[in-house]
Amino acid sequence: MGQILHMTFSMTTPILFAGIGGLFTGISGYLNIGLEGLMLLSAFFSAHIANVTGNILLGTFAGTLVSILFSLIMVLLIDRFGANLYIVGLATNLMADGLTVFTMQVLFNSKGTIMFSEIPKMRLIDPFPRGSILEIFNGYTIFDYLAILITLIVYFLLSKTRFGYNLRAIGKNREAMIMLGINVNKYIYVSFMMSGLFCGLAGASLSIPLRSFVENMTGGRGWIALVTVVVSNGNPLVLLLFSILFGFFTALSNFIQTMWKSSPLIFSIPYILTILILVAHSVGSRGSMKPNSKGDG
Repeated sequence: MGQILHMTFSMTTPILFAGIGGLFTGISGYLNIGLEGLMLLSAFFSAHIANVTGNILLGTFAGTLVSILFSLIMVLLIDRFGANLYIVGLATNLMADGLTVFTMQVLFNSKGTIMFSEIPKMRLIDPFPRGSILEIFNGYTIFDYLAILITLIVYFLLSKTRFGYNLRAIGKNREAMIMLGINVNKYIYVSFMMSGLFCGLAGASLSIPLRSFVENMTGGRGWIALVTVVVSNGNPLVLLLFSILFGFFTALSNFIQTMWKSSPLIFSIPYILTILILVAHSVGSRGSMKPNSKGDG
């Protein structure tokens, strides 16, 4: 059980990071379905740059920068050129898949798994005393602890600050905020940049600790993160709970496959759960993550 619990928090981290990123755009009225693609781009470029420089921090910075740049491209296409929100998101996911495979082929002559031996091995942190009840939270990377800390900061930012109030108001009634003199476009662009930032951290947290990159490494985690955005109704703490839930079932499916014969059905447990939770949420409420008319145009 201890092994599953440890795996749960590790599996939660990329989902939580991406979910927080999606939360910013979701609250503003633009449901970003390109989370998967942004994560995948960051996973590749963060690992590659960390390998080239031998520096994890520089690799993480590079991955998040790429993710932010593509997020800005997304919002430009939607806001300036009137592109459909969902088509742009799907195009981002497809483009990221193709671009990473193409870049792998060009740089490494490989379309499978790339091992990055020059990435420094990440040190596991033990912040709590051994023998205490909190010892179960020892032995994780900085990404894992950072994800929890950021969730608490984002909760405060969105619930207790003017920025958060305005962002939520824009999502509920964009036209009214424009009439009040609020620079709506600034908030929308910032929300997409934040989405790119946290998706970048999500991707880096996948590839850098493993010191490797695999084709389609995200494996649907971006879509799972999108579900946490929808069912959380704008609450980062609820999003955290659902991320842990999905992390647990992902860890459970991986553990079962290591103990018994691997099966596609076992591998699909987290995705089946994702569908069930999304259906239950749709039946139980109409939800609050509705795109603005401009993003849906």
